[in-house]
Amino acid sequence: MADGFLQVLGLLRWSYPSDPSAFNKGAETLEELRAELYDDARLEERLFYLEHVILPCLAAQSDAKFKVVMLMGENLPDPWKERVLNAISTVPQVVPVFEHEGQKHRLVCRAAMMEHRNPRANAVAEFRLDDDDAICRDFVELVRRTYRRHKTIADGKGRFAIDFTQGLILDTRTDAAQLHPVLAQFWVPALALIYPPDHIRSLIDYPHKAVWKAMPSLELPGHVAFIRGVHGGNDSSIGETHFAPHSWDFDPAGAEKVLLDRFGLDWPVLVKAWADVKSKAAA
Repeated sequence: MADGFLQVLGLLRWSYPSDPSAFNKGAETLEELRAELYDDARLEERLFYLEHVILPCLAAQSDAKFKVVMLMGENLPDPWKERVLNAISTVPQVVPVFEHEGQKHRLVCRAAMMEHRNPRANAVAEFRLDDDDAICRDFVELVRRTYRRHKTIADGKGRFAIDFTQGLILDTRTDAAQLHPVLAQFWVPALALIYPPDHIRSLIDYPHKAVWKAMPSLELPGHVAFIRGVHGGNDSSIGETHFAPHSWDFDPAGAEKVLLDRFGLDWPVLVKAWADVKSKAAA
């Protein structure tokens, strides 16, 4: 793989009601899925993650040369749509894309990403976030640095994966938010897939847990690289076995410093914002 410009392109799937078959649990029809995803209480929680977790981490990136395609449904109701657009207006790298609902999930995501690829790039590094995930403040820089150092491992199609395995779980299943350390392979938030910009597939075509079967992959511990939200409404199962208190010398007393240093997030502010959400829901 020759030297050249690496485009870093993210996909943020924000409560988009695709074909219900794409979801592991819950609704069986599009109408049921809309009612589930557009429930006021659920959207209030997801706005907490957007405003207080996802966007601050994107805004704080040490390398600002990236783009995030934010996929949403065309029927996202107000005031939620207005609040989302107001929130992302402060982060110019985030591009809102409203799509017709009920489309095949893989196809609509692939089309959205391909539309925003730069054909002049030497390669594109695609990553994705769910509406309760975040990346560390130097994630884009880390991806670009790793690409420069290790691009020779790409396969004959110019593909390889970078997987940052160390992160935090933000547990908001109760009124009091908690942080837990985690080590996990091929989770969504800090996994980047690299290939030429004219590659006919996108990251959504590769099931993240099976990426290692499709292309050479680098597993990189040593960087606290992602936050994954756990709130009881996750489509993917996250059990207590993922909470690994001694997985990377995690010091609970120093958790606030890790959060601030690696993600630019102030824990007391985050805790208060979550308490406000729960208080509003209980009113």
